[in-house]
Amino acid sequence: MRAFSLSLFVGCSIASFAGGALLAGCGDTRSGVGDLSLPDADCVANPVACGVCATDEHCVSNAAGPRCETITGKCVACLPPPSRDNCGPGQACTIQQGVFKCVATCGSDLDCAKISGAGSSCCGGLCTQLTTDLKNCGGCGVECPTPNNAEAGCFGGHCIIGRCHDGFDDCNKSADDGCEVGVATDPTNCGACGKVCSAFRNGLPMCAASICSAVCAPGFAHCSARPEDGCEVDTTGDSANCGACGKVCTAPANGTAACDASKCGFRCKPGFADCNDEAKDGCEVSTQGDVNNCGHCGNVCPLRPQAQSATCTGGQCGNTCNNGFGDCDGQPSNGCESDLSVSLLHCGSCGAGCLANHGKATCGQGVCSLSCDNGWFDCNQDGTDGCESNPQSDGKNCGACNNLCPQNLPFCVKGMCSAVNPAVVFSEAFVGGQDAQAQCLKWQQFQSNLLINFTQITISGSLDMVGVTCNQANEANTLCTALHNNQTVSVACNGRTWRTGTCGSGLELSASGNICSCDGPPGYLVRPCINAGNPNWGGVNSTTCSGPSQTMTVTCQ
Repeated sequence: MRAFSLSLFVGCSIASFAGGALLAGCGDTRSGVGDLSLPDADCVANPVACGVCATDEHCVSNAAGPRCETITGKCVACLPPPSRDNCGPGQACTIQQGVFKCVATCGSDLDCAKISGAGSSCCGGLCTQLTTDLKNCGGCGVECPTPNNAEAGCFGGHCIIGRCHDGFDDCNKSADDGCEVGVATDPTNCGACGKVCSAFRNGLPMCAASICSAVCAPGFAHCSARPEDGCEVDTTGDSANCGACGKVCTAPANGTAACDASKCGFRCKPGFADCNDEAKDGCEVSTQGDVNNCGHCGNVCPLRPQAQSATCTGGQCGNTCNNGFGDCDGQPSNGCESDLSVSLLHCGSCGAGCLANHGKATCGQGVCSLSCDNGWFDCNQDGTDGCESNPQSDGKNCGACNNLCPQNLPFCVKGMCSAVNPAVVFSEAFVGGQDAQAQCLKWQQFQSNLLINFTQITISGSLDMVGVTCNQANEANTLCTALHNNQTVSVACNGRTWRTGTCGSGLELSASGNICSCDGPPGYLVRPCINAGNPNWGGVNSTTCSGPSQTMTVTCQ
């Protein structure tokens, strides 16, 4: 018996097979069935037991044929050259569609016409069809090469691509490069030539297993059920999809959820802060009212002079003052700086000043007291406006406190009620380029004399002798009274906007609509008590800053 390779049986084991047992791995498609009673060890000595052949002897009387094709271990009808041909006279062994068979030999194409019919050609002693034979395509010996990613084919005597391998296709219709496109992975030819995967927002199209999909750019994800949305979510900053689809960041106490660089975090609501850096209790501090974290973490409100305790209100440090003291300047840094028991500006409470108007004011135990100048009285018993009444000209206190002049004699002249309204006049000369400190004293005297009710006010002067007038009684009296009380007012009268207001060191009167401004020409504005050295004392029918030399007159009557 001829020797054979032991490697044919290495690893074989008994497995079920029709009629008994077969060595697993030997294959049930090979011809021959061995003696099923043999033990495993005898398969080496007798391969027929495994259903394979190693020599022609194993194929004697086999229905598949008498020859052993040792590469596959099959018994076949014949073996082609260079093996010994066992076909009969006038025949040769060939392989047709994977089958070994004896066919008639030929010497010319005429023989093939008799053997195989018209259209056959004789190549190498065998008849063949030159239109379809891969080894003789269009001519004897012309073998079709195997195309790229495909099986070869012969059609009409021309080599062609027979069939593309799975996942590939011939998109350029050229046999030279075979099936050049991987349609299983090419996003421009996904599943078929020309099928382009659509662009994805914030991502790149891709093709996998011939199906279009996409790969999202870093920091983006496709979280919806609609492919047309693309990679619609920014996972680096979306608190509902932080780092990945569906990963929701939760909001802690006094905060809102946030996503930073794909990690969950939070933002504190206005007025709150995370001062202990503990996410579990969120924004635990109210910076609007915490004296240890006032306005921001770590800002401790100090205890200031004359303060019982420090406070934090609206994120600003303050003080709770000791009795009898007040923080009247609104500056927490100097504590409760005002002694309310003796302060003329803050007597009893902040802002309750004792006005030394026509007298001498004092504050004792938080109560204003007045010592009035000769001819002046505190008729309303209100220390905040000083000695406000001169009975010589006050129609409400004419001759004595609380003596009101009747309607038919509404004016008070030298302590007597009268029907005639006396005029109070300011009229001074001003020099261009010089300040008006001397005129300021006369202006203050004019203000102090405006004690009665008035029905008309006029601004005139050397540059406009007629001037401008407000003769609406209520409005005129409002303006004259405001000049007396150093108050800021604004009224509309006779087509003009009249105003009083502070500019520099004193009160000004304007019929130009503006306060402490440069108007005109023509401007109508009187402000003698602007700061020393300042020549912008106003003007009548002229510019009101650095105006020309002139006389200015104001009349209340």
